[in-house]
Amino acid sequence: MKLPPLSELKKSTSQDVIFDLCPHPMWIYDIETLAFLKVNKEAIRQYGYTEEEFLSMTIMDIRPKEDFSTLKIAIEHIQYREGPYKEGFFRHKSKSGVVFPVMLKANLLTFEGKHAEIVNAIDISKTIDYEKKIQRQARIFQSISDVNNNLVRNSDLNEALNNCFRIVSETLKLDRIYFVQNDSENTTISLKVVRSKVKHESENSPEKFEKIPFVLLQKILPQLRNGNKVEARISGLKDSDFKEYMQKKSIQSMLILPLNTDGVFKGFIGVDDCFKERKWEKEELKLLDTLTTNLSLLIDKADSFLKVKESENRFKALVQKGNELITILDAFGIFKYVSPTHFTMLGIPVDELEGTSFFDLISPEDVSLIKKGFQHVLHGKQLSLPPYRVMDSNGNYIWLETVFTNHFLEPSVKGIVANTINVTNNVQYEMKRELIYSFSMTIGKAGLLKECLSNAFSLLLDLDVVGAYEFWLLSKDNRRLNLMAKGGVDGEAEDFLSYNRPVNKNQLHTGLHHHVWETQERTIWNNLGTHLKFERAQAAINAGIETAMGIPVFNNDQFMGCLVLFSRMDKNVVQNTRYLFEDLGVELGSVLAQKIVEEEYRDFFEISPDPFCIIGFDGKIKQVNEACAKSLGIQKNDLVGSDYYKFVHESDRAFLNQKFNDDKEIFIDEGNELRMITANGDVKWFVWSGTIKHEEKLILAVAKDITSQKYVEKSLTQANKQLKQAQKIAKLGYWKKDFEKEIFVWSAETYEIFGYTPENFEPTIANVTETFHPDDRYYIESNPKHHLEPGEVKGFEHRIITASGDLRWVHQESQLILDEEGNPSHFEGTIQDITENKEYEKQLEIYNERFHLAMLASNQMIWELHHEKNVVIRSYIDSEGNEQGYEETFSLDNSWFKSIHPEDLTRVWEVLNKNISNKKLKHWALEYRVKVENGHYGYVVDKCHILRDTNGNPIRSVGSIMDITISKNQVERIRCQNKTLKEIAWLQSHAIRAPLTRIMSLLYLYKNDDKGKLGIEDLLKMISSSAKEIDEEIHKITQITNNTYQND
Repeated sequence: MKLPPLSELKKSTSQDVIFDLCPHPMWIYDIETLAFLKVNKEAIRQYGYTEEEFLSMTIMDIRPKEDFSTLKIAIEHIQYREGPYKEGFFRHKSKSGVVFPVMLKANLLTFEGKHAEIVNAIDISKTIDYEKKIQRQARIFQSISDVNNNLVRNSDLNEALNNCFRIVSETLKLDRIYFVQNDSENTTISLKVVRSKVKHESENSPEKFEKIPFVLLQKILPQLRNGNKVEARISGLKDSDFKEYMQKKSIQSMLILPLNTDGVFKGFIGVDDCFKERKWEKEELKLLDTLTTNLSLLIDKADSFLKVKESENRFKALVQKGNELITILDAFGIFKYVSPTHFTMLGIPVDELEGTSFFDLISPEDVSLIKKGFQHVLHGKQLSLPPYRVMDSNGNYIWLETVFTNHFLEPSVKGIVANTINVTNNVQYEMKRELIYSFSMTIGKAGLLKECLSNAFSLLLDLDVVGAYEFWLLSKDNRRLNLMAKGGVDGEAEDFLSYNRPVNKNQLHTGLHHHVWETQERTIWNNLGTHLKFERAQAAINAGIETAMGIPVFNNDQFMGCLVLFSRMDKNVVQNTRYLFEDLGVELGSVLAQKIVEEEYRDFFEISPDPFCIIGFDGKIKQVNEACAKSLGIQKNDLVGSDYYKFVHESDRAFLNQKFNDDKEIFIDEGNELRMITANGDVKWFVWSGTIKHEEKLILAVAKDITSQKYVEKSLTQANKQLKQAQKIAKLGYWKKDFEKEIFVWSAETYEIFGYTPENFEPTIANVTETFHPDDRYYIESNPKHHLEPGEVKGFEHRIITASGDLRWVHQESQLILDEEGNPSHFEGTIQDITENKEYEKQLEIYNERFHLAMLASNQMIWELHHEKNVVIRSYIDSEGNEQGYEETFSLDNSWFKSIHPEDLTRVWEVLNKNISNKKLKHWALEYRVKVENGHYGYVVDKCHILRDTNGNPIRSVGSIMDITISKNQVERIRCQNKTLKEIAWLQSHAIRAPLTRIMSLLYLYKNDDKGKLGIEDLLKMISSSAKEIDEEIHKITQITNNTYQND
């Protein structure tokens, strides 16, 4: 297999500290056999296998069987990998069989001569679960909004329910959901709508759906009528009827939610799970509660319309499409006939109405519209008027709806017949729903929470009864109310609304909003100017504020805040508008909760220190946060609308394009490292993660700037490599032992020092003790708690016996470590092989001894001059054979220079400084005289070596001074003796030789004198004279020799 270039991981450093102490599982496996070659402790802990088990397994053994094909493909593709590094997401299986997702980061390398891969596995189970939870919550919130919109906008009960059941079923993954309605007389109950994903029920037809048995209904209806939900799981069910029904329908769990409005039981919604038992989550119940609450209102609306329709049909049969109120008007709108029901509905006697104008009863705001319709019907046949207001005898307005029919051509009538019905409830319901819908839409718009709340509540100022408002929101810690929005119809309310201090729950008499917080009930206060609990009484008088209504806001029965409406009208008028705000607190709560979540997300988006951006499928940037713009050094306005690819390093664009093409169906993508180009052209590294929104065709991406991390990783890799090499070179190992355990933890170098491997040696206390030299075992046999102090490092040296039986010296340093409670937890330390150092110390001791003997034998003084300190150090052997030394300043005034002969001092000082100043001179020698102990002067020879820097400047000078007085005197004696010898030699060669030559010549003449001319007497006389001369010269030589020895 052809592989990318691989790094080399040497065996001696394969089990280093960083690998073993990594917080994530790590291992090395053989690419050819897939066998594990090495694992760290975290892998052993997390996967549940022992180290021996791991080393007997392959990486296939930690993968689920269904992932084997994917793993084989990944292994086959290694040879095509671009570079040694690779990361990705996979599933692993522990020894217990648990399957969990992991992110793998791997690098190819050579390990023990094998093609291998080192892998770092990060368990991402919690991260994925958290993101799934957030996504599920978002889907539920969206479903709540969709359900609200369907129920608000759709008046057809069945159509609205089908749409809502589809939304809820898809969001909550329901097997079956159905609605059972109770009739108005509470006598019959029937299935209206059902939605099922069960195979044989796919038609979703209520007629074909098996009804709940009557016996079972008798048991659950009392609970439902009291507003209690019914929840059952088949595993814990004791009721035999209930259990038999669920088994027959293959239901694992069932949830039944009642629909009650104003204490009237309207029916229930049932939810069945057929394949597994379900434990309902809070957000899921919230969605179902929203459905049941709004469905109750929709049923009320449908009932109201049904009643109107029935009334209309009933009265049509009596009086030509007449309604509850029947009147006949002349051409000017004067009552000609008034039905008796007018008194029942309006409280006005019939005789008081006859002969009066129909238009006098109508509200001034509506009268012009009604007159216009009346004029139109005078020339037509029939006209239906929109709802309008009429004041009853109590001064309250009710809403009526009238159909004008022109009967002027009928002699018995000769007028306009007005068939009128009371639509107050319907109109009020529609007004309430429209108000709630407007609130929801306004609060749900993009923008800050405060702005959206102000815009929404400002709609209330269009109501005559509302003169000002305040909205107080409960803080996150549920300890105080904070004013979030306020407003009034005119400037007179400004001073009144200037109050904005937060309210704590333990405060007394702080206003209506505090009272609503305590009671959590809708409350109306009248006469605010004199109300004892209203602290702004005087401000209310100044602003003309008479009445206040406090409306609590809830979300899933949790109090969220309070809306306070202020009015210049009295309590009775305000009470007549209470219908508008009946469900406002509950409806507002769900919308407000969603808005708060959105704002928190937006705040997180903006304040996050990490870059965020939203990218369209077209590659255009839709939105970025400030951190993203700052990271790239580009203004946000310049980024929005730009092509995302232009900021991506050209080498990574193909990878990004491939990701977009491949991952369109992937909901979440993580860990994509990309290089980005900043405004000034610099390259930065980012790791991007994204969520794909297929419906909106958007990619939500978040990044982290890892440029510094990349540099640090590079430096760390190099430092780690250098550390391993340094440990190997220094023969330095690490060890650790917990007090609760019997086994030491050894690094690879520690095993190397002792000559063992993890496979053939277990570092228990007993085994380690055996490695110590018998004379040194007291170091390990003593309790470390007795001689180690926390935070204090202690060192000692001892001998060990290696696996091969060699005796070696080691140096150890150890310290005691405490746990969080201050108790001894473990002790740890380092060990270094110092055998060579010990040998060097022994050699140095021998060398020092030799040097001492040499100094003693040579009678030398050693001196060293530190030029930077201007200090000279001298050492010598005293008369008793001990080495002595002293230190003094280098100057003419020191003790040594004072001992130099005055005639030599100047010469010695000048030569010494001249030699030091000569940057090329390294050696010199000088002979001079110094004063010795007996006061006499002796001769010394001073030899020096100068150590210089690269510029030739002196750093240190080292020299030796040897006493040469004896040798100097010896030389002088030899010189004198040589002179004597020369004189003797001259005497021998000249003074003695002359008479000797004469004697020899006389003897020669005598032998060759044939004629007897030379007499013997004369011959002896001449020989005697020459012998005497020789004797005199010999006496001179003797005298010279005697004089020479006497001088010595």
